[in-house]
Formats: sequence, structure tokens, C-alpha cells
Amino acid sequence: MTGPSHSSVTDPNPRIHPRIPRQSAYLTPFERRLLEFLAAGKNRREIAVNLKVSPQTVSHALTVAKEKLGARTIVEAVVFLILEVAS
Repeated sequence: MTGPSHSSVTDPNPRIHPRIPRQSAYLTPFERRLLEFLAAGKNRREIAVNLKVSPQTVSHALTVAKEKLGARTIVEAVVFLILEVAS
């Protein structure tokens, strides 16, 4: 055999991650806003200053949002949100 068989893969568009959740409805407005700030290029410190909260609050809320979305990284959580909004 020359390599693993991928015949069981049925994803017609491999560029879109198969794990994109539909759980963003479970995000609080604050968590969603944080992900939107990240998508706009803001860092955690800038977000904290803008929202008048501590950087630790931002970090904790982003971790919770990531877990709710089933994302492995914060970047993946932002991508999930962007792709869901675009669909």
C-alpha cells in the first residue's frame, strides 16, 4: 500500500475546517465582543483598555469563549466566529 486511504473523507471543501461549531449562540455578548476586537487586530491589552477591564479578565473570558466553541486556540475561535458570520 502506498499511503493511507482517504476514501472515507467526504469534505467537499477542504479549506473550511470540518469542526466549525454552531455554538457561538452560547457566547455572552462580552465574549463575542472580545473575539470581534481580536478579529479587528487588537491585542489583549488594547482590548482591556478599551473596555476598562483588566487584561486578566480579557484573557479569562477569551479562554472561556475558546472552550465554548471547541476551538484549540484563540485564533481558531476567531476564525470560527468569522466563518459563522460569513455563512
